[in-house]
Amino acid sequence: MSHRSNILWLFTLLLTVLVPSLTVAAEESVIKVAGWDVYRDPEHPNKTIGFRSFEERTGVKIEFAPLSTLDEILTIAESEEHVDVYLISNEGIEILWNMGLVNPIDLSRVPHYNNLHDSLQYSEWSQFDSKVYAVPWAWGPTGLMYDQDLVTAPTSWNALWNPEYKGKVSMWDDISMV
Repeated sequence: MSHRSNILWLFTLLLTVLVPSLTVAAEESVIKVAGWDVYRDPEHPNKTIGFRSFEERTGVKIEFAPLSTLDEILTIAESEEHVDVYLISNEGIEILWNMGLVNPIDLSRVPHYNNLHDSLQYSEWSQFDSKVYAVPWAWGPTGLMYDQDLVTAPTSWNALWNPEYKGKVSMWDDISMV
């Protein structure tokens, strides 16, 4: 089983695409963000969660384009549409890097990067050619749901491979889950 398959929780990484650069966006007082729709503010669909504190502290407005799939994110990344920051899961970073659509992050502009746990700083998901292309924004576990009337509470993810459940297990159809 590959290392990817062994990761049972997903880092959602803040992937900074510096084309042309965040400096330009800051001068315009707008940062354009595209990424997973789960990070959309429920009351303001064109904003990310937590947008108020960011906008108040920085004076920079967020414009958020919520997307539902990695394919949608890749389509925007390949388009002529300008996006400053992508909220993307770890498997998409290398794809964008291989496509030449991302630039390394200047870590001197990310003052708290060194305060991250070592496993979040240095990862095969975010570094290529000894340069960092993504930093964590959020992370979380992938839930395991079951019908307690039909299944004894699982004690491990290994329950997914129990022959008793053959043909009765489903997973979210996304590259990050397989």
